[in-house]
Amino acid sequence: MGDTIGTMGVNGAEKEMLHVLAAKYVWWRPPEEAIEEPQRVLAGTMNIGTLEDYRLILRVFGTTQLTQVLTHAAPGWFQPKSWSFWHRLLGLTEPTGTPPPLPERTIR
Repeated sequence: MGDTIGTMGVNGAEKEMLHVLAAKYVWWRPPEEAIEEPQRVLAGTMNIGTLEDYRLILRVFGTTQLTQVLTHAAPGWFQPKSWSFWHRLLGLTEPTGTPPPLPERTIR
């Protein structure tokens, strides 16, 4: 791994891919800013991405990194359908089981 972005070390090709994904899935922030939080970019891709982008992030980042995205997800990063899908795909929930609850915001 090369540069450290957020808490992930990424090489040049991964950084370039995150930039492209950020433009598609974290459209409210400039890609240069969004890639400083690679977990957020990956979560956006996992939440509303295409099948092709799913395959791409699985190949490039692997199941361990995508599992970390799920286990450290912030409230609002996932919709119930994608949360369930990724928990099952990554083997974190049995195929007929119930995934853990989505992260929730707390009001204090």
